Amino acid sequence: MTQLSLIAATQGSKSETITLAGLQILVAQNGGIYTLVDQQTQQAPKGLVLKRNGDDLDIEVDGDIVAQITGFYSDDVSAAFSVDGTLTPAEGMSITSADNSAAGAESAIVWQANTEAGATDDAGIGLSTALWGGALAGLGVALSDSGSSSSSEPEPEPVASYVVSLEAAAGPFQSVVTVELYDQDGNLLQSKEHDFSTGPVKFTIDTGYQGPLLAKVVDSNGDDGDYQDETTGELIS
Repeated sequence: MTQLSLIAATQGSKSETITLAGLQILVAQNGGIYTLVDQQTQQAPKGLVLKRNGDDLDIEVDGDIVAQITGFYSDDVSAAFSVDGTLTPAEGMSITSADNSAAGAESAIVWQANTEAGATDDAGIGLSTALWGGALAGLGVALSDSGSSSSSEPEPEPVASYVVSLEAAAGPFQSVVTVELYDQDGNLLQSKEHDFSTGPVKFTIDTGYQGPLLAKVVDSNGDDGDYQDETTGELIS
């Protein structure tokens, strides 16, 4: 059975990790940020669904409500829920109390993991790899000179090259790892070894590919620890 932890932090305080043994109810704190992780993988669970329920936020995994943050959408609360399993989510990987798209709804989905074809079970860091999109599998991402389009707009001119910069978000790294970058069809674009303690890893994409990317971090040192859990201080492989 999957063991889950709800992590909560507020401005000026340390994070609190709550092991879920049943329905957990929290009162939303102004300035709070919350996330949910699988204890074994330290990633967001694949069956994660977030629903607005009046002023409350219901957190579901595989169809079961595992936690509720009451007052999350209250007028006097400014809070966020990170869907990538970290307290420092990449751009577009969080929902906030300021989102009124489902205001007044008794139960409306505000976010859910993509489990359609194309998702894989390979482990990244900090984020379920079922999530394909602009964010890259638990890593902070910065893209330059890249474009996107919709069916109602003309296709953009091909970009000669652009740079993808990745910063690990699981915790401070203590070892060299292999970072692999894939396109939306699962084709390997590039791979390189990198020590994240020296800063972000950068890839120059010059193949003309434009679209969703997936970054995968591969263990290079067997069972030895790779990064430090920021909550427990434990070295995780």
